[in-house]
Amino acid sequence: ESKARRSGAPARRIILDTKFYKEVLPGGKLNSRHLYQLLAYLRNREAQYPDGPPHEGILLYAQSGEQVRVNICLEGFRIQACTVDLNREWREIHREMLAILDPPTTCTTDGTAVSRTRVRSIDN
Repeated sequence: ESKARRSGAPARRIILDTKFYKEVLPGGKLNSRHLYQLLAYLRNREAQYPDGPPHEGILLYAQSGEQVRVNICLEGFRIQACTVDLNREWREIHREMLAILDPPTTCTTDGTAVSRTRVRSIDN
């Protein structure tokens, strides 16, 4: 058990933004408006509460096609964009949601993500 958890402080600070779109990666690209909206939330929260674990962001989409798992760093913030299949039994959805919270990436000092999944591109 971590010292932060024993002291009552959060071990992680996550902003989760949910979306529903027919196409999650139109043209194979993440929607930059979604990313920068989440980035604005992260910047604001970090400015208000700078002490503690770094803030992280998750863009969570209802799955309407293939599964998406993307991990990036923007301005030092770890951001995930992923889908969850809501057409499954609730226990499977629960496991998938917990897996999303399992941190697969870290942001390096140069702002890049060390990840299992790579972003093809971000639209402008």
